[in-house]
Amino acid sequence: MPKFFQFFMKIINIFSVRKPLERISEKESSNQSDATAKLPETPANAIESYDVDGAKVAIVPGRYILLEPEMPKDFEKVLRDVILYFSFSKPGNPEEGLMKAFLRVVGRRKIAPEEARKYWYHIYNSAFRAGRITPLLSDQNIEDIACSGPNKPVYVYHRKYGYIPTNLILSSEELNNFIHALVQKTGMTLSLDNPIVDATLYDGSRLNATISISKEPSFVIRKIRRVPLTPKALIDSGTWSPEIAALLWLAVESRCSLMFIGATASGKTTAMNAAAFFIPMNSRIVSIEDTFEIWLPHENWTAMITRGNITQLDLLKAALRQRPEYIIVGEARGVEVREMFTAMGTGHTTLTTFHGSDVASVLRRLSGETLGIKQDQLMLLDFIVTLAFVEGRRVCTSVTAISGEGDERILGQVYGTEVARYLPEERRHEIKGIDTAIERMGQKSFLSTGILSKKFEERLLAIKNAPSDYPSFVKFIAHFGVENER
Repeated sequence: MPKFFQFFMKIINIFSVRKPLERISEKESSNQSDATAKLPETPANAIESYDVDGAKVAIVPGRYILLEPEMPKDFEKVLRDVILYFSFSKPGNPEEGLMKAFLRVVGRRKIAPEEARKYWYHIYNSAFRAGRITPLLSDQNIEDIACSGPNKPVYVYHRKYGYIPTNLILSSEELNNFIHALVQKTGMTLSLDNPIVDATLYDGSRLNATISISKEPSFVIRKIRRVPLTPKALIDSGTWSPEIAALLWLAVESRCSLMFIGATASGKTTAMNAAAFFIPMNSRIVSIEDTFEIWLPHENWTAMITRGNITQLDLLKAALRQRPEYIIVGEARGVEVREMFTAMGTGHTTLTTFHGSDVASVLRRLSGETLGIKQDQLMLLDFIVTLAFVEGRRVCTSVTAISGEGDERILGQVYGTEVARYLPEERRHEIKGIDTAIERMGQKSFLSTGILSKKFEERLLAIKNAPSDYPSFVKFIAHFGVENER
């Protein structure tokens, strides 16, 4: 990135280009679609290819190939002229100002429309978005983007292919300039005194960038899914079975508290978000997160996020004053865990995630010296849902009911009964403790086992016939709730 472009970025920041996630419309997110430049040919050995925001992606064996409009040879000269015109203008809208400056240069230089599209693609992405990795952020198949240093491929985590290298390789100067420009757009700074930055990008994705503390500068971007996966989508992908979905549906309606556990990127938040779809539509909900990941269709939902010195513990205490029926904690990990269990004890249904590979180790950590949750408090948790990677896909490996009695003593007076489990050899889920699960729900809902058993069967039939896409599922679940209130 040339030095004069860094000057351009300072001008851009003066005009407050940064936009919070809620202000970015679908129209803006597909700004390039109405003026797509010609792209290179798709490799002959491509396994799969698809269009992404003015570019194209080709998956070849072991590699993610990004095909973008070719960078014109005199790009820097044109960019210099655009910056000159833009710097002397005072646009109310920076994007409109940049476009006007660009069109003046196009007219003066008599640039052909096809070439103009190439220039605009690269100028717009560099100025207002994420530069060379913009298409990666736009690709809904990608969850994480990582670069561990210069002259190394940028890696992506693809939902279908796992971690694979891309054809994007940045030199040392390019990587340094790119990281600083990306951080600058978030309103933060990266320096020797502040070598680590956690920031939110224009689309809500989470950026972690480092300089000087490691051998080489690096960045990792964790993307935020704009449209959450529905419970039926998790059934279709094999994460849940219809029986597990119906079980969690009834558990949430019965005001049971759930904890979703698993390793990093095992799908805990995705599963929790899907389960939260089952919260009755008129319920009062408060969610607490470090970065916005949860997305619900409920109107009576307040989403809270940590900021600076405002911690999850502060937000949890504030949430309890808002009379929530359901509290969702994005990730329980610190002192806020104690307040969360206190909230459960006062009748607040809680959904949360926790890092851990199995139920026993999670309960031991919760009751250890650091978190200090007492055994009688642990039994306020009704169900623990375990997720893991199995043969390259995310799977719910078990659902365990927690109580003071059960099939297996897990910790002191805490027992667990496995009500559902995954059978890897048969690639299917088995429900084996539905009676125990329904009994646990009855303790919270004060309904008889007969009524709850009937409700379970009704929800099992309904979820099997439910739509998978977000808008249709929201209508389905809202209609189901209205019909069952009659």
